[in-house]
Amino acid sequence: MTTTAAQYATADDRLRQVLRHIADWDAPTPCEGWAARDVVAHLIETERAFLGEQVDLGDDGGVAGGEGAPLADPAAAWAEHADRVRAALADPALAAREYAGFFGPSTVGETFRTFYVFDVVVHRWDLARAAGGAGGAGGAGVAGAVWDEAELDLLDASTAAMGEAIRMEGICGPALAVPAGAGRQERMLAYLGRAAR
Repeated sequence: MTTTAAQYATADDRLRQVLRHIADWDAPTPCEGWAARDVVAHLIETERAFLGEQVDLGDDGGVAGGEGAPLADPAAAWAEHADRVRAALADPALAAREYAGFFGPSTVGETFRTFYVFDVVVHRWDLARAAGGAGGAGGAGVAGAVWDEAELDLLDASTAAMGEAIRMEGICGPALAVPAGAGRQERMLAYLGRAAR
């Protein structure tokens, strides 16, 4: 299994745990204007848009009607989509495929890890909050609201790779002030424009 495939599989497994706790798919998330179902649709649509240029993922896994389309069963749509992505990423040749990326020459695997695994990890926190989970340095609430050290390492590497592009419209808003004594997760949340509490 490639590094990208392994990291995606871990991120997917943890996201599915959170999705099982969401009772109200219209619950608001920390992403302004997005309910929980919108966040899941975003994850599916952006991954399909990128990988669809490289490999045939088959049908759309329940996403129809374009950007922001409502999902009748977001957890099922995610599972169907993620199963297809995991199968595609298991091919080392796909992960190693070179192409001209937004930031210059890259590989499918590196781009997917930097942007799309990053997206799953970050939005898992958003969805855990929608499900009633606590964020920040504590561990309370829905499983998935806390990032482990490996995930924080991935977020550090991804944000460094994106640089100021992370502030582009549709990615992350302005960074927030970091409270005194904030831990590593709370600092990362603030950098991503999210309040831990």
